[in-house]
Amino acid sequence: MRKDACGFISKRKGAGLLPRIGVKEVFTVRYGQLSREMLQRIVWLRERLLCWFEHHGRSFLWRELERSPYELVVAEILLQRTTAAGVARAFPGLIARYPMWEAMAGASLEELQEALRPLGLWRQKAHAPLDLSNDVEKLRESAG
Repeated sequence: MRKDACGFISKRKGAGLLPRIGVKEVFTVRYGQLSREMLQRIVWLRERLLCWFEHHGRSFLWRELERSPYELVVAEILLQRTTAAGVARAFPGLIARYPMWEAMAGASLEELQEALRPLGLWRQKAHAPLDLSNDVEKLRESAG
């Protein structure tokens, strides 16, 4: 057994990275408050997971700090039923083609389906971002 940089004990790569905390224990709530012990465990786990991610997490364009809320929402919609690797391939072209809500709202369903075709779920995926971009544009127009 060895410990990684974050203090996780691992017999083999990728194994045993999370401490053993039972699901029932984590969700036990007394009088609307978690016990002090559970809060300490949550803090401990959070610190370890953030440390692990810093050392081992994958880098994706949508995780960059300078990304707009629009780009994050588009990435989240695409990630719902598609692999991160697939979204990573399609994301730059999609954002270049539709850089803002207005551009996507102005697209036809067929255009958006064609842009999402590399993801394989283009028929299902095209409706969600298009409907959302149209709703955002309607809200902007009504706000003045």
